[in-house]
Amino acid sequence: MCNRRESELSVILRLFTMTKSKEKIVWHFILLMVLFSCSSCERQQPNVRQTLENDYLRNSNETDVKVVRFAHIGKIESKGKSYYVIDLRTVLKGMPAPRGNNQILLYDNNLTKVASFQYDSMPLWCKGSRVYLFGVDTQEGMFGNVWDFSKGVNEGERRLIELPAYGSYKSEQTLGSRL
Repeated sequence: MCNRRESELSVILRLFTMTKSKEKIVWHFILLMVLFSCSSCERQQPNVRQTLENDYLRNSNETDVKVVRFAHIGKIESKGKSYYVIDLRTVLKGMPAPRGNNQILLYDNNLTKVASFQYDSMPLWCKGSRVYLFGVDTQEGMFGNVWDFSKGVNEGERRLIELPAYGSYKSEQTLGSRL
């Protein structure tokens, strides 16, 4: 994109030298200002959610399942690496009452899936190495409202902990006498 801008600039500069009329120079100057204000030299971030959803749908061999939610929740840090956190909800096609599966998917910076696991309580936001949930989750023999990935993202490394947080679950013990 920057190379394109530089070539446009060189064309405009050549036009400056070829024109004699002050009016043409003013119009070229205006065009130059418009070019600089409309485009950016910054590297554009890909739409992570759309890229991952397209990849998931392309590689999925489940024909009786429909994806109803594929949401990019945020990023977490674990053992010096970053991971994208995706909330996936699928339902069985043709069912009168939706029955399905909820999963948290973790992708590395190369957009490769590195982990996935089911959940009972929907993820809300990410901070540091943690994913905060809407309520209590009880997966893998653990109980809590926050998935902690500080020790890793694989089964046996991730932990489900109870941590009072505004907007997430608060147990009776953390609410105290307000009940």
